[in-house]
Amino acid sequence: MVMETQKIEIQRQKTLIQETEFETVAVLDIPKIKSVLGGEDLAEAGYLLQAIRWRITKSSTDAERAGLLSHCVKEDLLGRQDTELSSRILKSFLSSGSELPLVENFTRLIHCLCALSEGCVYLSSHTPLISHLIQSLTSSEEDDVIRQVVLGALQTLSLTRAVQTQMLSTPDMMTWLLNLLSDPDELSEYTLHHTSALLMNLCLRTRGRIFLSENTTLLFTVVEGLMEHEAGLVREYINGVLFSALNMATVREKAREVGLEESIKLLIEISPSDTSTQLQYCLDQMCNPATETDPTVGDSEDEEEEVVEDNLDSLAMDLQLPETLEVRPAQGEELLCSRYLTDIKLKLHKPAESQVINPAPVPAAVPDRKRTPQKAGAQPQERTPSETGPRKRTPKSPGLLETAGPDSVPGVGGGLLRHSQLGPETKPVIRQSGDQFIRNPDERPIKPARTGGDPFQ
Repeated sequence: MVMETQKIEIQRQKTLIQETEFETVAVLDIPKIKSVLGGEDLAEAGYLLQAIRWRITKSSTDAERAGLLSHCVKEDLLGRQDTELSSRILKSFLSSGSELPLVENFTRLIHCLCALSEGCVYLSSHTPLISHLIQSLTSSEEDDVIRQVVLGALQTLSLTRAVQTQMLSTPDMMTWLLNLLSDPDELSEYTLHHTSALLMNLCLRTRGRIFLSENTTLLFTVVEGLMEHEAGLVREYINGVLFSALNMATVREKAREVGLEESIKLLIEISPSDTSTQLQYCLDQMCNPATETDPTVGDSEDEEEEVVEDNLDSLAMDLQLPETLEVRPAQGEELLCSRYLTDIKLKLHKPAESQVINPAPVPAAVPDRKRTPQKAGAQPQERTPSETGPRKRTPKSPGLLETAGPDSVPGVGGGLLRHSQLGPETKPVIRQSGDQFIRNPDERPIKPARTGGDPFQ
């Protein structure tokens, strides 16, 4: 009798332990949500998009967030495998006639989904959605929230070869990026960072480098305008673009004609050590190229796919943006709980401590770049207009999404992007951390850095 009592007590204690380790969350009724997103009640659909985004950004645990995302992907929330539903959704939220609050809430949800690995993989194979995002980006005329979140999403998605290929197959995509970067003073810090990073990712592909070789005038306009930018990451991205482009013989010949070699030599003397290292390898590539791209040979589709890691800092940016929809009684979690929950419960591990996402910090001021002091009595060296000292370019505004320090690009990928060392034996990889820069033009694309702090510490 005593033994039976002990067994019952032991089992009861095990049950209590299990109950304290898990929590249950009601599952969203995705089929019902899809019917609203593809229906006629766009006002309800807008609040529904907002509510799902809030559940992602404001989830109390990583497990709850991952469970929600997995369920949305499994149930195909955006109709990746349903052509009719996908067409209705894109027509409502990403067409030229869509209402701006609806477009903003839809694109902000896309941006948040890209912040999580499973969401990025899901969206990267949604070809019609990517096409509409590219169209939205290249047709935008203002550097507003919508363009910034679309740009951030596409820059993250450009880690995948499928999206790279789709972008490079889109007429005028590369031209639009170069034209935008040719006037950096009119861009927010966020747009400047992500546009230069996206351009670099696309230049890692043979088709991207061939495009640059056919548009050298526009290329060198961008390079000369940004090689001396005060933001370290912008310089690194542009140096990366130049290094990839110099893999092409026509680009090297044109670079010598415009005197880029002399400009680079001068910049090496006055730039910070990490930038000088990058420029030195660009100079080496110009004079003694390590490899040569064969225009007749395309990129191998058997190359290892880049792994996109979760980055909660990207979600934190969304919490700082103002909401465009009017406040109403049934909104957010109240809307989901009152109309869009099933009777199914999802069992999740309870976290050891709170994992709530906090809004990202306000960006620090951009420091001035240091020059090497000139010796007393020395005569100043004559320089052409293209070789004059660092032209301080202060973007018009930091941008509504700008939450990182001056040399940090917020986004998806995890880890700080620090590719400041470049050597002849460097394997083509951009690491999650450490000091890695481009050496081989066929290396993997950029992972945006996490927000906050100085990435060069």
